[in-house]
Amino acid sequence: DYMFKLTVWEEATRIPLFIHIPGLTAGSSTTDHPVSLIDLYPTLLDLCGLPDNPHGELALDGHSLSPFFEDPDRTDWEGPNVALSVVFSEDPLEVNTPGDVDKQHFTIRSKRYRYTLCGNGEEELYDHVNDSSEWHNLANLPQFRSIKASMKSQLLQMTGRIQ
Repeated sequence: DYMFKLTVWEEATRIPLFIHIPGLTAGSSTTDHPVSLIDLYPTLLDLCGLPDNPHGELALDGHSLSPFFEDPDRTDWEGPNVALSVVFSEDPLEVNTPGDVDKQHFTIRSKRYRYTLCGNGEEELYDHVNDSSEWHNLANLPQFRSIKASMKSQLLQMTGRIQ
């Protein structure tokens, strides 16, 4: 067992997210669509009517979660259909020096699958419908080749590492 959140597995990357907006989110409704914490700031900008790029020329990452307040079951929104998480490699770094992106550990989670690409090139794929504890790595099974390829492509696009 791990005692900290520095892994790319489900129990470390998944967190509960509760949003209450007086007058808009009455009662409780939930969505099972994967979203990322980076979507919180664009959501606040959207809800408060602030400009899209409050920092001038710097483009803002993330997507507003506002569409899910209107319809928690919607499938059409501007954001991705996966949530991205990154865990740093354990390479020693100088203070205030970024790590090598290719050595980091990346994972994306769709409604059904989690795909992980480790800094050393190892891959993991888990089917959360049949294996919610992530015990059985499907990455090397031929019947999951197309799912793994699709998820890897999404991950590489999201991280700017298109191959």
